[in-house]
Amino acid sequence: MEVMLGKIAQANASSDKVKKFAMMMVKDHSKANDELMAIAEKMKVILPKEMMPMQMFKIVLCACLVVGLSACVSTRPRISTDVAQATQIKRDRSVRSQENFQLRGRIAIKNARDGGSGRFEWTQKGDQIQFELSAPLSNQTWRLEGGPGGYTLTDSKGEPKTSRDAGALIYAASGWIIPMYELRFWVRGARAIATEPTSELDQTDENAPQLSFDATGRLSMLKQNGWTVHYERYQDAIDTALPIKLRAFKADAQVKVIVQSWEN
Repeated sequence: MEVMLGKIAQANASSDKVKKFAMMMVKDHSKANDELMAIAEKMKVILPKEMMPMQMFKIVLCACLVVGLSACVSTRPRISTDVAQATQIKRDRSVRSQENFQLRGRIAIKNARDGGSGRFEWTQKGDQIQFELSAPLSNQTWRLEGGPGGYTLTDSKGEPKTSRDAGALIYAASGWIIPMYELRFWVRGARAIATEPTSELDQTDENAPQLSFDATGRLSMLKQNGWTVHYERYQDAIDTALPIKLRAFKADAQVKVIVQSWEN
């Protein structure tokens, strides 16, 4: 029965994965059938050469299910690039108009001379950020607060340092390279901006962000400001899904972010 079902699937399935599995099923069960026949012959047991009607009905039913499921898998529509780009423009606008958010999760950083991991809590209210980072292995904590006018980083000893560059403060304190400004947008699946957003995705400008999308039309890769960001996982919802796992690379610097909870 399994051999016949496998042959039917090989001949009629449209999915390569289904055909490959069917081929393996035919091979394995043919071998098992040959061994069974040999044993039966030695024991002088006569096996039926024809199947009963109920067995034939089960084969036909299973074959219909295999071919039907294969067709469903192979014909699932892929979102076109034009549609994905239009959706991304709307997402960028939405992200930029909703600057208040909270999230917490884990972060791992690696560069040429240092690396580490920790937990973070991020509260964003407009341009103002409150970012708390703790590294359990080194028993260190940092608290970043401020906005475009200036940032203050306070370490676990309560010593504050100030700068107009949030990323530079974190790097000076920990040796970790974190693109804080860009990450504010990237972590929500949008392109970072320095000025007002444009109405189109301009791919002709060599300095413009480069984008790739997955089969569902969600952003899967973003290149911007020398960084390459890979979006590895989203929430279950497609239209409004927020990233929950991403990796960013630039030269020797790597940043991995896993979001454990979102609140907009």
